[in-house]
Amino acid sequence: MSDLQDQIGGGVEMAIRTELDSVTTLLGCAPVKTVLFEVNSEHLLARWSSIQTLRLKWPEVKWIAILTQGHGDGNLILTGFDEFIERGELNTGTLIDRLYRPRTVYERTEALGLEGIVDQERIEVISRIIAEQPEIRGYEAEALMCGIHTSEKKKLRQKFEEIFKVTEKRPEFINQRLKLCVFGNSEYGCELGWVFSKKFKRKTLIVDADRLFPSLDLLLEARKTVTDSLEGYDSYQSTGLNILLDAIRKNSLNSEKIMSACSRIKGNSDLYALTGSYNLNDYEYYDKDDFMRLLERIDTCFEVVIMLVNAFIYDAFTAVSLLVSDKNLIPVSDGVLALRSAASSAAYVTERQKIDRLKHQFIAYDADAFFSLSTNDYEALTGSRYLGRIPSNTKREKARKEGKMYGPMMDRITLEAHEKIIIKLMHEMRG
Repeated sequence: MSDLQDQIGGGVEMAIRTELDSVTTLLGCAPVKTVLFEVNSEHLLARWSSIQTLRLKWPEVKWIAILTQGHGDGNLILTGFDEFIERGELNTGTLIDRLYRPRTVYERTEALGLEGIVDQERIEVISRIIAEQPEIRGYEAEALMCGIHTSEKKKLRQKFEEIFKVTEKRPEFINQRLKLCVFGNSEYGCELGWVFSKKFKRKTLIVDADRLFPSLDLLLEARKTVTDSLEGYDSYQSTGLNILLDAIRKNSLNSEKIMSACSRIKGNSDLYALTGSYNLNDYEYYDKDDFMRLLERIDTCFEVVIMLVNAFIYDAFTAVSLLVSDKNLIPVSDGVLALRSAASSAAYVTERQKIDRLKHQFIAYDADAFFSLSTNDYEALTGSRYLGRIPSNTKREKARKEGKMYGPMMDRITLEAHEKIIIKLMHEMRG
């Protein structure tokens, strides 16, 4: 032991005692900085309160548990000691590492075989949530349970066996009409619409209100203009949005005209597209009040309306969509610069239009798993308004280059990522 003390050096005052009373006496009369305490299942509980009393009285002292085989309750070790070392690994290098480079709570939790949440009260709360919400999806239960001690998780899996079974049923709480605005990324909006309609069987309309860069004809392989049966338009101007906005002006809009102006999407019976104006000369022709009235009428024909707008915050259609929507979804590519720009735009429209800041939600879209920011980074940079990540995908990149629809190519991982974000969004809206 003297060799060990010599290698550690004079910066750490360490006392070796075998009884707790001896440790107490020594702490009261010597400049001890570190206590090594051997832990086993027989005496940890009996001495727990005494140890914590000593720690409160001498907070500057570092307590390190030396774990023997069958060391007992990992929760007590994690919360009651600053560090711990397996007895078989007790050597100079390990001890120095524990003294000068304390492991994070996460690292210590993993080493003890725990998984984050270990207090019984939290376990009981989660158990009640699961028991009271039979509509909860399997992976949601997994998310709730991911922080529970392994042994407790096993017990709850047995107790709620049917709840943890992943099923394909439609969540019962998704039963309200929705107007969602997608800010500055039509690609994400089209994927979102595909999942709402294909996975959740919601009658969904995607409105191309991006007058600077309309793109639904490529992103959804939708017809660019409507059929010749709607008179008064040449082939270049007869897009769905143009026709319906003109009908609003003439006070002749009805449900039949709305449905005839919308394009059906191949391979998805519940998805519709309203193509936008491809003529930049029309940019200042249509009035924002007409567009607002149109959105009010469209809402009666579809369960979900997704408005695609450009990121130009002074665009009238962008301003209207951000205002009348139920939620504004802001997809951002990886990187602090893109996220800061999007957050600044959201802050501006929040202030100018008096919109609740929580109405804006951020998504990491087309994000590379190896180079993307962490969840904690997104939460911090978005003010806790982060919904989740949609991973990058080679099939999406191929569809993007070829101007084809990505929805039918969507793999299971991407589909589940969208599904998690939708359900998280719905939970937040439900409150």
